[in-house]
Order: sequence, then structure tokens, then C-alpha cells
Amino acid sequence: YHKLKSGAGFVWLQRQLTPKQQADIMQLGIPGFGFRTEKRRFYPSGETSSYIVGLTNIDNQGISGMEKYIDEQGLSDLQASGLAVAKDLRPVKLSIDLRVQHVVRDEIAAGLERYRAMGAGAVVLNVKTGEVVAMASVPDFDPNNPYNAQDKDRLNRMSAGLYEMGSTFKSFTSAMALDSGKATMSSRFDASHPIRVGHQAIHDFHGKNRVLSLPEVFLYSSNIGS
Repeated sequence: YHKLKSGAGFVWLQRQLTPKQQADIMQLGIPGFGFRTEKRRFYPSGETSSYIVGLTNIDNQGISGMEKYIDEQGLSDLQASGLAVAKDLRPVKLSIDLRVQHVVRDEIAAGLERYRAMGAGAVVLNVKTGEVVAMASVPDFDPNNPYNAQDKDRLNRMSAGLYEMGSTFKSFTSAMALDSGKATMSSRFDASHPIRVGHQAIHDFHGKNRVLSLPEVFLYSSNIGS
């Protein structure tokens, strides 16, 4: 009502109507009502790659994922100024393999349910190029109906989550020891007893309780040797 009384020459009353809603309004026969055809994004893969592809708002402006990244490159501004024409644009190609993406998403979704976890995520990389072949996080959302996309548990845990590095940090300590010359591949470390640092004692979770070579320190994830 307030929109109709605004005095403006044009106002939106409702957007993204269904065909039935449009037909019902037309049957009312109220003069001055019109309909405008708009373009709307459709995402064939649905939840499968929702965090990667992202989504747009009602005006088709990217607000997350690749949708937002591409728009932030100034493409929409170029189109508005007439310097870019939509028909001349080339499709954006990603490194994602949708077949692998489907498998990864299905597996972590099954794990989330099986272990009643708060969330789960996984990423598959091409070891030769570093390209991301698949990346999924659950819970996720359907970009075709993103009613829950803003829920606090809808988070891409592979790009926005924070985690303790844990034993993965041993990759760095081993590499630093080798790079600095403090150790070699044949160096040996006594991991038969815990070591104390201040008031803390460092133990091995599955200790071998013996002297370990540097490769064994890494292989057995020895806290003492690291």
C-alpha cells in the first residue's frame, strides 16, 4: 500500500513471481499493474558445488563464491558503461572436476550423518599443479533456494574455517631441521622417554619407545622427536 501511495512512476511490488501468481494477479483486472520479465540464475548442480560457485542476489549480482569474485573484477561496471557485451563473454572455466566433486560431497555428507558431527569438509588437489579438483563442506545449501544460506553453520570450512595444525606442523619442523643443516636424513633422536619443557611433559601418542631416525620421526609422528 505504501509503495502504491509513494507517487513514484514505477515501483516493484513483488519479484520472482510464479506463473500461477502472475495469472491470479492478471485475473484481478486492476489497471496500472504490469509484469517485467527478468533473468534468474539456475544452478544445475545444486548443493554439490554451492560454496565454490556461490550465488547471486535478486539483481543477479554475485554475493558469494565465484559469482562474487567475477563481479568484483569490474565486469558489471563495464557492462553498465557499454564497454562489455554479454554475448562476447567467454565461459569461466574452473579446475573443479564435477565427477570428483560429487563423490567428495556425498562422502562427507554421509560422514556427517554417521558421526553426528557439526560439520565436515574435504579438498582434493592435483599434486602436480596445485589445482583444486574438488572442495566440499557440509552443511551446505541449495543456491536455487538459498533460504538457509545465512545460517551460522553454513560455512565453507575448507576456506574459512580455523583449525589447529596438529601433527601437520611436523612437516615444517622436519623441513627446517634439514634446511638449516641441524639434521640429516640419517640423524637419530632418542624417543624412548618423554621430554620436559618447563612444567610440561611431551609424550608420544603411539610411541615406539626407542631411538628413531629422522624419517621415522616423521613416519611415526613422534612428538618427542619433532
